[in-house]
Amino acid sequence: MAKKITIEQAFEFVTNGCSIFTGLAAAEAQDFMNNIHTIAHRLQDVNITNCMPMSICKFLDKEYSSAFNVNSWFYSAQLRASNAIGHRNISFIPNHLHLSGIKRLSYEKSLNRTEPLIFVGVATPPDKHGYVS
Repeated sequence: MAKKITIEQAFEFVTNGCSIFTGLAAAEAQDFMNNIHTIAHRLQDVNITNCMPMSICKFLDKEYSSAFNVNSWFYSAQLRASNAIGHRNISFIPNHLHLSGIKRLSYEKSLNRTEPLIFVGVATPPDKHGYVS
């Protein structure tokens, strides 16, 4: 697999019922999250766990609520606003931050889904050995 892919290529991995996780705050995959609504027409029940949303993404609009379920560790202003306009697929996940990743992954695995678990985040460009920070 290539070390770098486009957002469009990354969207090919997103299927019905899959679970997507993105980084916390500044590590949120903003380009990915700001454009995922463009593939909503082919999706249903995609679960997005967004730790702390940093921007108002179009996928939070009510019209995309059949495509995306949003779970967040912080019930931010953006999520509260989306919920207020009728996007009922938004949930707050109470947690202890130091255990939240492990517990959420354990929960996802307990569902025995066949759909992929996808993580999208921010990293430095790969160095000459292919490592990122």
